[in-house]
Amino acid sequence: MKIPITGVIRSVKLIEVSELEMQFIYGTVEHDRLGRWQPGNWMVSSPIAKIDTENLIVYTLNSIYKVDALPSPISLTADQLFMVRQGVAPDCIKADS
Repeated sequence: MKIPITGVIRSVKLIEVSELEMQFIYGTVEHDRLGRWQPGNWMVSSPIAKIDTENLIVYTLNSIYKVDALPSPISLTADQLFMVRQGVAPDCIKADS
């Protein structure tokens, strides 16, 4: 059975927010079947439900993403995740910490 991929994301950062016990992906949109994001825009997923590390597929509640890599997670606080959702790259936040 073919998996209905919602989007393709590259330059992925895996974000872990331990106080929320959740993970998210942040990255650059290559393709979004639903038209929510334009190619080249950045995005942050909803909380991750499951990760298929073998096939580089990330499942959230309503979407399935094909990613180019799954790097080690970047640990952020809930406040820092809010900053990411506002447009600050996770790498910039960690560099300032």
